[in-house]
Amino acid sequence: LGISRVHYHQVLGFPNEIWQLADKLACAYDFTAHDFMPICPRITMIDETGHYCAESQFDVNKCQRCIELNGVTNQVVEQHLEEFEGSVTKWREFYAAVLAQAQHIFCPSSSTASIYQQHLPLTSIKVKPHPEESFVISPLPALAENTVLSVAVIGAIGNHKGYQLLLDCAKNALKEGLALHFVVVGYTQDDQQLSKLQNVSITGVYQNAEQLAELLQQYKCKVAAFLSVWPETFSYTLTEALRHNLYPVALNYGAIAERLQALNFGQIIATDLTSPEINQALL
Repeated sequence: LGISRVHYHQVLGFPNEIWQLADKLACAYDFTAHDFMPICPRITMIDETGHYCAESQFDVNKCQRCIELNGVTNQVVEQHLEEFEGSVTKWREFYAAVLAQAQHIFCPSSSTASIYQQHLPLTSIKVKPHPEESFVISPLPALAENTVLSVAVIGAIGNHKGYQLLLDCAKNALKEGLALHFVVVGYTQDDQQLSKLQNVSITGVYQNAEQLAELLQQYKCKVAAFLSVWPETFSYTLTEALRHNLYPVALNYGAIAERLQALNFGQIIATDLTSPEINQALL
């Protein structure tokens, strides 16, 4: 077939022998960091606090206790961890070795590259945002006074994407009588619980960009909330929000905050804000 390069994006579900592929083909290989799997068997570096583990990640004994205490994401990850006898040390040593042989390690953001570099002293790390077509952001006009603000929360919202914060914000807004309506353009880990609240709408899965645009227009969304509790590596949903001229409000984590700082557009809020404080930021 004349294969001249292997590009690894995700290896979960494959045996570790998949990393021998490039050697058997006598070619170079690259790796794109879409998450933190080579460092953290929990993938997103979220610990028992429900948020990014920060300094704990640099103590492998704490990491070991973390996975024993909190488990891993799913059965596929669990099976992969078994290949390392459940050891975070062996997991990290293996990935350090295979990534050291990669010609390029592409990180979609500087924040992602920084985390990788702190764990893996590699010279092959390059910051390379995912390729996207350019577009112009045209900020939407301000809302009239006493108008309910529709806040879009785009995508598949699990705990790592801030499901608990979203639930808390919606409950607080209801209790306080705030002019906020949360629109999940997609779905969540528990639609049933969230949809009981009168100030929440859940559209269900959208099929394509055109349908996403229709839903954002239908619900008159003006703001997009990004409540991820870990440093995302890029965030395509941020791109979609910006493409549709929504004003982004995001926790100060990872690529989302980094991209907004570079654009000088949107509002970056502290990671330790409570739900009432997040609601005030949205308003």
